[in-house]
Amino acid sequence: MKMEAEYKGFVIKWDEWDNGFVVYDGQKEVRGSNPSLESCEKWIDQKTKVKYNRVAVLAAPGYGSKIVPCEATSLVNDDTVWVSSGSERSHASIKNVYLDTPENRADLERISAFRKEIEVAQKDIADTFKSMEVLTKEMMVKE
Repeated sequence: MKMEAEYKGFVIKWDEWDNGFVVYDGQKEVRGSNPSLESCEKWIDQKTKVKYNRVAVLAAPGYGSKIVPCEATSLVNDDTVWVSSGSERSHASIKNVYLDTPENRADLERISAFRKEIEVAQKDIADTFKSMEVLTKEMMVKE
């Protein structure tokens, strides 16, 4: 019986002589007799697991959260990263995660101040519109 499977770039072959599965990387045997295909896949998963640096970042760890110091722990995919802040862990778009540097913290403080100014200006604009005299239908009718 000839049985062969490919998994993550490795080839897994049934070896009748050893009565088990053997893992090959190219032509080179890298893992001897294994009792099951699943044990070969588990071994390959461990060997190919990507290791990540933990990076100090500034991010919003939950939906609608304020940007706070966090730690980026790993990639979800090319565009998303896992971040953790205390016991809270979530994923965030990598373009919305900033390095935790003094310059970036200062920039976030400036952005926060701008947002407060915008809120005050929006309230002033709304209050000004409310105080303005409006046209009524009575003004439109000739007497």
